[in-house]
Amino acid sequence: MHYYFIVGALFGLYCLLLELLHVEKKFTALLPALTLMAIFIGMRDFSIGTDTLNYVTIYKYIPTLGEYLTHFEPGFHGNRMERGFFILLSIFKSLSLSAHLMLVLNAFISLTVLAYAYKKIAPNYYLAVFIYTVSIFFFSLEYNILRQGLATAFVVLALSLLIENRKLLYLFFIAIAASFHVIALLSLCVYPFKNFKWQRKYVVFAFLLLVAFSFIDVLEALIYQLRKVSIIFWRVFLYFQDDAENLKIISWLLLSTMGLLLACIYFVKDIRVKFPHIDVIISFVFLGMLGVLFTQQLSMLSLRLGYLFLAVEPILILALFSLVKNEYPKYIAIFILALLILAKNVFITAQFLSPYNY
Repeated sequence: MHYYFIVGALFGLYCLLLELLHVEKKFTALLPALTLMAIFIGMRDFSIGTDTLNYVTIYKYIPTLGEYLTHFEPGFHGNRMERGFFILLSIFKSLSLSAHLMLVLNAFISLTVLAYAYKKIAPNYYLAVFIYTVSIFFFSLEYNILRQGLATAFVVLALSLLIENRKLLYLFFIAIAASFHVIALLSLCVYPFKNFKWQRKYVVFAFLLLVAFSFIDVLEALIYQLRKVSIIFWRVFLYFQDDAENLKIISWLLLSTMGLLLACIYFVKDIRVKFPHIDVIISFVFLGMLGVLFTQQLSMLSLRLGYLFLAVEPILILALFSLVKNEYPKYIAIFILALLILAKNVFITAQFLSPYNY
């Protein structure tokens, strides 16, 4: 278990030095560290992460891209996933890559895409990426649910393009994200709010709305009744009842995220001076939180929405810290707090982690 903390801490130290030295905000400055992180993630034992072995098994049996294009038959395992992810694995299979190298490249793609997107929208870019890598979402997306890890990275990239008002590219990358995991389509809900401006006076309304959504408990009963319309609703109901305990593990995050959101809304005018796009980020996380709270009875769906929308939470954290003017103590304080969070999250997810086998 200590390997995860050491690697995370070294990555964080590298990010801290980049910030303290005021290295120009460049994606290439992070690329060596991201590459090493991807290798560390991908070379894990197949017992690490509840879904890792499933993905390795799928990779073993899916056809190569050439075989697929010849017969247009993805096979049993290929039919169990979205086409984008299937094609990606088929390309890896065509190159005769090992399962470990497949995991390395998956991690590399998701990490670099997300880091590139962060460069466009995150204050204190290097520390923002570090904070993401200590989150419990990072551990799940990179070590476990690989498809949604890729989808989430491309959703964040699409969000950065929406902020730049590049609408066609935004829709293109949402489609790419959905080709890895269909839940990415739900991120489109932020589009109508792309020009919405938050004000301090909205903080009470936002709080009441979040509380109200936390008490809504009609979704389970609604889908249960819809099972009579189509078996699809029944299958959705059964699937999203799985792993209810997972939501309890991160339930404390709901309160911390709500507090973070309300603080950002309260100070939004001051934050906007340095980060004019903060309103879109707040809207994205706020809508995600409403979805998490609304679907809490379908715990797996609620959890997946959290993974999708809260991937940009580090941006809100650093936006709030931007109000602190003394930079060097601020950076060191953020680094120490992130290390504590890393230690906690490694401990929490220890049930999914085991010593590395090389």
